[in-house]
Amino acid sequence: MKRAQKENGRTVLVTGASGGLGRAVCARLADRGYRVLACDISPSEPEDERIVPIRLDVTDQQSVDECVRQAQQHTDCLHAVINLAGVFLMTTLSEGGADALSRALEVNVVGMCRLNSAVMPLLKPGRSRVINMSSEIGRYSPQPFNGPYAVSKHAVDAYTDVIRRELMFAGIPVCKIQAGSFGTQMLTAARSQYDRLLEDTRLYRHELTVLAPIMTGELEKGYDPAIFARMIDRQLRRRRPKRCVRIKNSFKLSLLDMLPEGAQDVAYKAALRVFGWFIKDESKPTTTDDKE
Repeated sequence: MKRAQKENGRTVLVTGASGGLGRAVCARLADRGYRVLACDISPSEPEDERIVPIRLDVTDQQSVDECVRQAQQHTDCLHAVINLAGVFLMTTLSEGGADALSRALEVNVVGMCRLNSAVMPLLKPGRSRVINMSSEIGRYSPQPFNGPYAVSKHAVDAYTDVIRRELMFAGIPVCKIQAGSFGTQMLTAARSQYDRLLEDTRLYRHELTVLAPIMTGELEKGYDPAIFARMIDRQLRRRRPKRCVRIKNSFKLSLLDMLPEGAQDVAYKAALRVFGWFIKDESKPTTTDDKE
């Protein structure tokens, strides 16, 4: 088995393999003939013999080292490492949020860096590539109340640009994926975290209530993960993968991002006033004039 793996060079390592995007990617690549090392903190039972589940906690160096050791039992050259592991955490950074920010950075950025560094002996010039999962949030000016995720994805973009320019000297291309909203468990978590944030905030209950249609509207799209998996497949088949792939990005956010920073601030305030006219918000104190 080892000899076959080494000869065809068609082994890929996928982190976050048990998530919605990860499962779709693993299934698609296995169907295309790849041997898939499906890595996750809670690996799923594989439905295809070409999928090899491996337990991986990207925040734990020992777990990362053990994952690489198991990968070396299957191949001495990875065709690709596909970093999909990530967490979505929503909170108000102005009311605290340091723990959430630290967690998001540790999983989404530092964990990605830790895994990429560890698998470097399995990446060969002209034969391997690295794909890092970012987000459209890393592309656009950040929205309020989405600090931990936004900061971490901007950091992923910067990290990916750095290692791309390092690994180009080693002949290993690096691609970042700036994806919009897909129908996964992370999407469900985003909705529940918004509701929890609305309950917990001390300063922004009115703003969060009124802006909910805008803040959660993009989450409602939830594109099919199979679309994402097909895009990953195409990038693996390209002789020269793209440096950046944008898929299902928000048209509304792209329009907002065209404005200068100050104008974007004004747009958020204007949206608060406009939506406030149509939404009955019980969190806003009722004045004597209102009662009259």
